[in-house]
Amino acid sequence: MADKRKDKTTDVKNAQIGVLGDNTHVEGGIHFHHYHGRNGDAAETDRHSKFPGNHEPFDPSQAANILHFSDLHFGTDENSDPVADAKRWASQLTDDLVDELNCQKLHGLIVSGDVGNISEPGEYEAAEIFIRRVCGKFGLGADHCVIVPGNHDLNWPLSRKGYRLMDLDDCDLKPKEETIIPIGDGAIRLRNDDTYPERFKHFSHFHEETTGQPYETDPAAQATLHHFPALNLLVVGFSSVWEADHHFKNRISINPDAVAAVLDRIRDTPSFEGCLKFAVWHHPLSSPDEDRIKDHGFLQRLAGSGFQVCLHGHIHKADAGLFRYDMAPDGRSLHIVGAGTFGAPAREWSAGYPLQYNLLRLYGSQLRVEPNGAWEPDHLWRQGKGKPHLAHYDILLAGHVAAKVPGAAASPATEVQRKEERIVTDLEREIGTYRRKAESLHESLPVAGFATVLKVPIDVEDIYIPLRAMLNLRGVDDLECYGDAATAEKHLGRCEGALEISLFDAFREADRRNQKGLVILGDPGSGKTTHMKRLLLWCLRNGPEGLGLPQNMLPVFLPLRELEHIEAGLDRFIQDQLASRHLKMRSDFGERLLRRGNLLFLLDGLDEVADLAQREEVVAWIEEAFTDHPDCRFVVTCRFAGYSPTVRLNPKFMEMHVRPLSEADAEAFVRNWYAIVEKGLARDVEQAESIL
Repeated sequence: MADKRKDKTTDVKNAQIGVLGDNTHVEGGIHFHHYHGRNGDAAETDRHSKFPGNHEPFDPSQAANILHFSDLHFGTDENSDPVADAKRWASQLTDDLVDELNCQKLHGLIVSGDVGNISEPGEYEAAEIFIRRVCGKFGLGADHCVIVPGNHDLNWPLSRKGYRLMDLDDCDLKPKEETIIPIGDGAIRLRNDDTYPERFKHFSHFHEETTGQPYETDPAAQATLHHFPALNLLVVGFSSVWEADHHFKNRISINPDAVAAVLDRIRDTPSFEGCLKFAVWHHPLSSPDEDRIKDHGFLQRLAGSGFQVCLHGHIHKADAGLFRYDMAPDGRSLHIVGAGTFGAPAREWSAGYPLQYNLLRLYGSQLRVEPNGAWEPDHLWRQGKGKPHLAHYDILLAGHVAAKVPGAAASPATEVQRKEERIVTDLEREIGTYRRKAESLHESLPVAGFATVLKVPIDVEDIYIPLRAMLNLRGVDDLECYGDAATAEKHLGRCEGALEISLFDAFREADRRNQKGLVILGDPGSGKTTHMKRLLLWCLRNGPEGLGLPQNMLPVFLPLRELEHIEAGLDRFIQDQLASRHLKMRSDFGERLLRRGNLLFLLDGLDEVADLAQREEVVAWIEEAFTDHPDCRFVVTCRFAGYSPTVRLNPKFMEMHVRPLSEADAEAFVRNWYAIVEKGLARDVEQAESIL
């Protein structure tokens, strides 16, 4: 039901804002010109946004890349496992971006709504896995993710609980029309403002888990502000469903108080001055359906405040449009960019449009929009009469704004500078390749099914049980080394200088003690190697900051059982491992990584260097490497039996003694293991799940 307050903005004759067809002529006022691929002409973008000045030719290799998703709809297919979909989609998307679009790194990720299908926790669990994997593969932190809700991100059962049944005559005051649902015979459902916001509950939790920031349920606060200093970019996320619910599904708009609050904040923050400004919400401004934003008044404020690009979704196809604030050829305007659906079922696709997303490439004052089919490019954009169609269109941004895109020189560069920039770009590209290969290599633990040759891959995250360890706070002055975990626990349990912590918190605890190295001691099969692989995966998928490590620290897994040239030291071992048949990186990649620094060395299995003298030598060159690479971190695992007074790292390494699993943890591990194996072997997965 449309809100009567907004009817004044839908009449082109009596308002400053209107939706115009290609042949419509209106004199004066503010207009929204709509056009789209195939049926429209993307050259309109260039015609409406040209301004005086010279512009460099667009260079995709030097552009910042922002991925724009919409309408993921996790959980829509009842016959599909959304978590499995998440992992598969992330893998396929990575191939598409790297192989088809030559995108090695992302600088931002924007999701314009409809993450889930019916807004249930299981859908968001899958979405969180998907987004974290994409961010991990392309070196993107959680603080560079912008996510807004769509109508499918409202939980209808919780929405219904936001109303209470009562008789209209029992109301002390006449309720506002927008707060009641008439039932008949004087009965109504009256909105309870205390419980009504709960319909955002599951989305809000997902938003906090994914971005690190809770999503406000107060409508006036539903405008998230994101600053990308490296790009000189501001992105504001709005909710177009702040007053929509299970009954009022077409009550779509942007809250004016939220707009005012965020614009005031931008104006009052000096560091935001001169930033390029984007806005994002879910619903379109123009659509044949009723669930669209009918009140365009907020666009005036955005355009007047210097916003230039607005992103949306919902219509399940890539789309583009232009809102003109000033009628002068070089006047202020908003470029409207719509993303197609990434995860909706085939029955909900717009005819002729595949699964899609937008790759936004920002280079100086130019923005290239590449609407790309999820698995193959399939969207052609007209460039004008007599010109070939392209799989992208370009937007020329206002001349006074120049985004600080990594790699784009502010002044003419010397040949030496250009060469150095190419070297850095090449290394970043290779690091992106390494990250994908390392994750693929270490994300699962293959095991043989019982009485069968079938291999069942076990995802490290699915089988992992959090480990705890005891610390000997007296340090390495105590020359006693323990033979097993039980002995260590018995001794340390009665020692005043002992502390128990989670291995997940180890780096933070080590920082407090000014120790940058870790030694993890445990029994055979206690989970040391699994923990090391989980550290690697966490850094690649979620970012090292969550572990208390420096930003952009890159993990390198080094199994000491494969050590061949002990006399050559750690540097040679790293190069050999990275160029091995498992990773197949360039022979000089390890050397260049060492020059880059900021690495997390995961040295697994010191005890697997069988010869005592060689083990002592390995300890010596680990300590030497610790000194040679001060900006790197080191983690070493070893069985108790292989760690002796002559094979002991210096006090710069914090020793951790892994505790045996508790009975509850051991039971959880066994259940997880057999559940994964049995499901992998079963012909009927649902039946296997019911048995387990």
